[in-house]
Amino acid sequence: MRKKVDETNALLLKEREAAKKAAEEAPPVIKETQILVEDTKKIELMTEELESVKVLAVSGYQPANQFHLNLRFTFIVTY
Repeated sequence: MRKKVDETNALLLKEREAAKKAAEEAPPVIKETQILVEDTKKIELMTEELESVKVLAVSGYQPANQFHLNLRFTFIVTY
């Protein structure tokens, strides 16, 4: 019985040493962190682009709307 206990203790000691060695040789853990500065810049650029698209949409809508009104008026006057 004593022999079994000694064998188990020896195995545990080997496992403990192997675990320490593996922990020492393991590469460091790299944690990802958000870089808010880059995200903020991207959001600002996209907001500016969205505003310019809105301006283009509105400026394109007004002539189209005016053309539609003129066409309706011409149609009503003609008939």
